[in-house]
Amino acid sequence: MTELAERLSAQVTQLVIIRHFDRESIEQALNLVRRRNDLITCPKDACMVFEHLLYGLILLNEIDKRQSKRLLPVYALAAQQNPAKEQLGKVILRVLLSIPMMVQSRWDLFTLLYAARLLPDVPDPFFAELEACSVDQDLSARCSAAILNLSVDEKYCDRVAGMIYRGMVSPSQAHRNNVHRNWFCRIINNKHAKRCVEKILSLCRTEVEQALAFMWPVTFRELSGITCTDLQWKCVLEDEPFERITFVHMAYYSVLLSIKCQGSQVKVKLPKDDVVLTRGIEYHVPMVAKQAVLVCSAYKFYPPNLEKTILSDAVLIRNPAVTDLIDDEMLKSFSKEGQYLFPKERLKLRWEMGQKLCEAYEMVKHYPATDDGNLKVEVNMHSEINAIKTLQRFFKIQSPTEVYPSVAAVMETLSSQNIDERLFCQKVFVIVDIVLKQYADHKFSRLITTQFIFQAITRIPLRAVVDYVGEKLKKQCKEDVLFREKIFRMALDLLQTEEDNARPLSLMHCFTSTAHLERHKVTQVWQTIKTVRVGEKKRKMSEMLAKVVQSSEIDIYAKDLHDMIICSLAFKPDEFDVESTQLFVSAVSRFLKFRNETDRVLLIQVIHRRPELVQLIDEILSTSPSSFTKSSLHMVLYLFTRFYVGTPKFYHEQHLRIIARIVNFCHWAVRKYHAEPMIVSIAVDAIAGYFPWSYVRESALSKEPKVPEDAVEALIHKHLHHHRYWQLLHDHDKSPEQIVTVEDLEQLPAAEFIVRILKNPSQETLEEMAKEFKEMLRTQKSFEQMHANYLAFGMLIDKSLEMMKDAIANKVKDPVWKNRIPTRRLVETLIDASEHFDMTIDSDSSTAYTNQWHGKVIGKLKVLRACYIFL
Repeated sequence: MTELAERLSAQVTQLVIIRHFDRESIEQALNLVRRRNDLITCPKDACMVFEHLLYGLILLNEIDKRQSKRLLPVYALAAQQNPAKEQLGKVILRVLLSIPMMVQSRWDLFTLLYAARLLPDVPDPFFAELEACSVDQDLSARCSAAILNLSVDEKYCDRVAGMIYRGMVSPSQAHRNNVHRNWFCRIINNKHAKRCVEKILSLCRTEVEQALAFMWPVTFRELSGITCTDLQWKCVLEDEPFERITFVHMAYYSVLLSIKCQGSQVKVKLPKDDVVLTRGIEYHVPMVAKQAVLVCSAYKFYPPNLEKTILSDAVLIRNPAVTDLIDDEMLKSFSKEGQYLFPKERLKLRWEMGQKLCEAYEMVKHYPATDDGNLKVEVNMHSEINAIKTLQRFFKIQSPTEVYPSVAAVMETLSSQNIDERLFCQKVFVIVDIVLKQYADHKFSRLITTQFIFQAITRIPLRAVVDYVGEKLKKQCKEDVLFREKIFRMALDLLQTEEDNARPLSLMHCFTSTAHLERHKVTQVWQTIKTVRVGEKKRKMSEMLAKVVQSSEIDIYAKDLHDMIICSLAFKPDEFDVESTQLFVSAVSRFLKFRNETDRVLLIQVIHRRPELVQLIDEILSTSPSSFTKSSLHMVLYLFTRFYVGTPKFYHEQHLRIIARIVNFCHWAVRKYHAEPMIVSIAVDAIAGYFPWSYVRESALSKEPKVPEDAVEALIHKHLHHHRYWQLLHDHDKSPEQIVTVEDLEQLPAAEFIVRILKNPSQETLEEMAKEFKEMLRTQKSFEQMHANYLAFGMLIDKSLEMMKDAIANKVKDPVWKNRIPTRRLVETLIDASEHFDMTIDSDSSTAYTNQWHGKVIGKLKVLRACYIFL
């Protein structure tokens, strides 16, 4: 290496490391490398220089995307022109893998450098992270550009197609939407992604062809109609109660309909014997049949069974939503008889459905607030004095004795007088509107109007009145400055009183309406709350202030938010001796400018945006451990769970010391409260954000993880599943399908007969059980029993069909093969039992959505009747 190259390498390294990733130093170093790139010929020096530049670009892009965006192509060009670009590709990929998957810049740089052919083969952990991102809306959007690049690469397009397919057939609607909107709808805008799209369709067709239509086994999420008890615990209850093949059908049709959109650059042709569409138009789930018909209409694809299915649906009113989708082109593909019969049946069906809607509307019970004459109030709004007296009469009606009654007391008083509370609220709305109208016409003074409005919102605790008057107050305060000041002073005076008075919601409306973009008013409210001596009132008012802080229209000083955070932990008992979780969470979210209370952001990004954060953390960690109660400790750990470090290379020495203190604090919490599951879980969630990302990923993806010998470290390792991103990685290839066992069903009273079917498979017992089932249908009418009966009925039919299949299979081997066939008595009993079921499918009914067995049984019953004719 020449002396000039050594000096260049040292200069670049000094610019990036010593000045620590500020925009000017990174831009200066990048320009220097670009001009003298040919001098950095040593692979080791080139890797070191470009590695430091890459860390700097990632950090700069997270802090200031607008300024750093133009530097990314410059870095890619410089790396591409360097003589050691093969070694650089490996180093760059290693750096990108060391950055957490939550960092947007990591995906942007990967997309840019991969498109420039700088990166080597993409490793398996990278694909595991991509699949883990598909579950989360934000993460799936961040990595969508990477998915687009990989989908057009012949080497990885099949693997990307598999990830998209697994996401689109997920039982979670949120997961399906993430993959479809953020991934699939993006790749179809690139014509080179045709192979990937065709692979997705091929996977759908393969699974539909191999699907078995048995009623048993079932998954846990299919039991929602039988019981409201969750036999399998899940933190998020968002799975839909359909079997996997239903989601495969929906994915197939969703892909085809998306391709037909105007912006799609991918075009596909359907095979003449498309098995998915052929089965889909006869499918038992109404929304699947509807989507199948939509695809047939969009692609001018008319399967042989289309006419028969549509006509039977129209005649039997099986799926009314489908008949409205038949267009003229599709109708022309019908036979002459079908073209004559279908419009007639459709008109008849529309008339019948209209009749049902009219009957349903008439059956709906409305309970309007009627005046029975019990609310006797003299209303005189002609003058200011009479308006005030009218309001006082309403106060007397709601509570003759208390000035600030509770909601429960007002409801009890109105009920004792046989007064509808809705009518009471409507009367108050009217007089409030009259007063504001008189004030707008300059007939009422500002003094009287403010007193009237303030008393109405503070002394009448009913939620409807508080919200309505609050909206009127907010509108008036924006238009009238003096009106706003008067209301604020009255609310502040009421807040200063020692006795418990107005409900917090009322004062919240007053302060959010009057403190609009005026920081000093929030300061006054906070200082006033700190002077309140009564503990119960201070607690309620701190909850009220938490709602004020949450308002996006309110601007607050950073020093006040800092003080609220510290005081809500009760670290300053002389100033504020009440712990307030609501105020702490609201103040933290506002101080750190989070979009919601569950956001987790890069620590250096927050420090850059809020330098006061370092002082806040230092003040919290400097507090004596004896000052922490369990609730205050929980709040502090919640604060630490809001961050992740990314990589230590982003931070100054001062920041690294703060991070070390946070980790030590979390270790102390785990060690001291090892028997408290709540504290251990949140402490582990917090500390995992400060681990190197490579450790978190390897731990989550490892099939046989190594358990540390240290007791505290072992406890942390055991509870790593509380860290959300660890759990996403760990479950990225796990099947969400959990099959129900007979032991699980034994816990459900409504499934008792189903258990008996599973435990007694012989033909003799099956015939007796069919008779018992038929008699049982006459008495069982509850919601759970109705759904369980559909499953039991389908299982009985399955047993009968299995016996027929077994008999035919042994026709040659067994001379008495006919003994294997179920008796005519069994089949007749099952067909007779079907009369007790509703054999129509309504896409809007709770039965069709909550329990897909309903439609499945209808299809099986058709097969059974056909076999009955054979017998």
